[in-house]
Amino acid sequence: MSKQVSMLITPTQEECVAACVKEGMPAREGEKLFIHYSMCGWRYGKGKVAITSLSLVVKGWRLRWEEKGCPDTNGHKLPDPNSGVILLAKSKELERIEQAITTLKSWRDARNGVLSADEKQRWNELQARKKELKSALGIKF
Repeated sequence: MSKQVSMLITPTQEECVAACVKEGMPAREGEKLFIHYSMCGWRYGKGKVAITSLSLVVKGWRLRWEEKGCPDTNGHKLPDPNSGVILLAKSKELERIEQAITTLKSWRDARNGVLSADEKQRWNELQARKKELKSALGIKF
């Protein structure tokens, strides 16, 4: 028994961009995918096989994009999240957050333990970001 496969309804450029962004790629990759497959008549394998699923095409495109090192829109590779530059930036951000927390603590202490609603919200945001950064830097908390 043969399996009947329907052809893909040709997607728009906007649909390709949205699908790529949903998969974690820059919008530019969606534009490149659309141009590439439009030129190929939405076929693969030397133009022999009609594409039947945009989502599968996008997933394959993402894998090849990752194999290239996830270059940004200018063709430069994105920095490794564990590179020295990124770790240094995260440690500097952690220092700034700890300074802001210290400032809020001094305000709280000066007002007999009272912070405004905005200050409490800021406190919670700073504490959450501090926890994220410590985790990313491998610091136990």
